[in-house]
Amino acid sequence: MKTTSAVLLLGLLGIASASAKVNYKPEDIKIPAYEIKYNGNGQMQLEMVVDASALPLKSNQEAVIVPTIKSGSMVSTFAPIYISGRNRMIYHERNNQVQPNMYRNGKSASNIVYSSTIPYQAWMDQADVNLDILWQGCANCATGNEAVQNLANVKMVQEVFDEQLVFLPAEAENVKIREVTGTAYIDYVVGKSQILPDFRNNAAELAKIDKSISAVKDNKDITINEIAIKGSASPEGPYQLNLNLSKSRTLALADYVKKLYNFPSSVKFATSWIGEDWTGLRQKVENMEIAEKSKILALIDNTSLTDDQKDLRIKKDFPQEYAYLLKNVYPSLRYSDYKITYTVKKYSDVNEILAVMKTSPQNLSLNEFYLASQSLEPGSDAYNEVFETAVRMFPDDPVANFNAASAAIGKGDYKAAEKYLAKAPKGNQADYLRGVMAAKQGDYKTAQRYFSQIKGMPEATEALESVTAIISGPSGNLRVTDKR
Repeated sequence: MKTTSAVLLLGLLGIASASAKVNYKPEDIKIPAYEIKYNGNGQMQLEMVVDASALPLKSNQEAVIVPTIKSGSMVSTFAPIYISGRNRMIYHERNNQVQPNMYRNGKSASNIVYSSTIPYQAWMDQADVNLDILWQGCANCATGNEAVQNLANVKMVQEVFDEQLVFLPAEAENVKIREVTGTAYIDYVVGKSQILPDFRNNAAELAKIDKSISAVKDNKDITINEIAIKGSASPEGPYQLNLNLSKSRTLALADYVKKLYNFPSSVKFATSWIGEDWTGLRQKVENMEIAEKSKILALIDNTSLTDDQKDLRIKKDFPQEYAYLLKNVYPSLRYSDYKITYTVKKYSDVNEILAVMKTSPQNLSLNEFYLASQSLEPGSDAYNEVFETAVRMFPDDPVANFNAASAAIGKGDYKAAEKYLAKAPKGNQADYLRGVMAAKQGDYKTAQRYFSQIKGMPEATEALESVTAIISGPSGNLRVTDKR
């Protein structure tokens, strides 16, 4: 039978036994299927298939099967079903007394498709649905024999929107190229380029480079492709001298790193230098609170002056500020940026992926994160952790943000979901998640608007049916459940 509500009951059963004063057995009436539902139009609806062909009726007898819904002293009845013996049916036909749902006993009563509605009332929220069976003899006289059969117990409960979250797979990376970057502030003797590991804070700064290289060099899944070092000097003094210093110090650091490790010949070294970092100086001055700040910035931005002229003007016009910069800012402009570029092997074993995720998540691809998620229980902490880790590794990737938004909605973190959705791909799938988020927060009208504008997405179609049923249901959102 056709279903018109979003939530229904469907069961296969044989009616339970009840005592009767006639020669009647439980199996004489069978209900192969039934549905009890609120149909969205203020009506409780009962639909069922009835097989009453085995009722032990004599030719002049009749059984009246009356479905009822009852709670305490409150009772409402659905339309009755009449099963009439041969002579009794002839009597009805001759006297124009044939009723709806009236069938002759035997084969014609073997497949009765029944549907009846009654007005919904609040007391029906918890009730029993029974079949009252009245046996009648000739000429409409009752035999005094009745049997009551319990069909189902009904409980009307608050409807809960049961969302189906969606996640997007990512394309596999043909080659997984990764990089580690950092900055070291190596101290040198004035005017010199020699690397002195024990000079000032050099031990700690060189240790940073060592830690970065060792993290990838000792990993069996990684192949180092290139180590790049870029040097810079601070702007005080002649530009050409600083350019030469940044070059010689960069080459010295690259040579130091080469000798420290036994790299294979396949590892390339790339070096570059910028002389004086005026861009870095400007950024730092911009973020400082010092006297004559605007005038110093104007000098730095003056394109008609050479770098040497800018340095001399700041030193001459703002001696106090220059001394402060020389002591507190210029040391941070003498640095060596380094970048280690490497290739990571591809992973296909889920357990291996999950292990790598704990130690080196940056070495996984989005596709590998997604593959790992498929082995976990949806909505579990481990499942959500996969997508949360993925978006940390790929913070601007649309797919990573979409999946993180879906996971956040699943655990009720709607603030995080909104943040992720802002970077997710636009279109139906993002609108679907926004609809799910609205429905989970009880805003069914907004959810309905989102779902109704999405075409060709089965999850949205089902969600639209669900929220529509909630909106139109009794008290806004009730459903029928079978507790028998």
